[in-house]
Amino acid sequence: MSLSMATTTEDSNNHQPPPPALAPPQQQPQQQSSTLPQYPEMIMAAIEALDEKEGSNKTSISKQIESTHPDLPPAHGTLLSHHLNKMKESGQLVLVKNNYMKPDPNAPPKRGRGRPPKPKLSTPTWKCCWTSQATWPPSQTEGSFRTRGFP
Repeated sequence: MSLSMATTTEDSNNHQPPPPALAPPQQQPQQQSSTLPQYPEMIMAAIEALDEKEGSNKTSISKQIESTHPDLPPAHGTLLSHHLNKMKESGQLVLVKNNYMKPDPNAPPKRGRGRPPKPKLSTPTWKCCWTSQATWPPSQTEGSFRTRGFP
């Protein structure tokens, strides 16, 4: 019992305040997203500002966006890649030799993947031979009669 009493007295003598609780992290991405334009807008503005004849690569687009908008989120590289791919798939951007550029307005629209489907024909208007006035098997007068064994 004396041992347990000794520990309680030691605990009361060495009373330290509990460590301060860490403050919850501030939600900066939500604050930043309200002041930043949408990524597709920033990408198009960067490509227009760079105005390179053969297009702009991802690095130059990223540097241009970082120079005009210094308060980007930490996941800027990932977001940029995602939006570039999304814009490429939707046809807003064209990727040529690892460079992104605006599509030529006079260019024909991009065709989808795979072989195009055959055009649908209207339903046939012919009648079956057993619904018409014809008799089966056809007689020799209806055409050249073929001998047995030849189709």
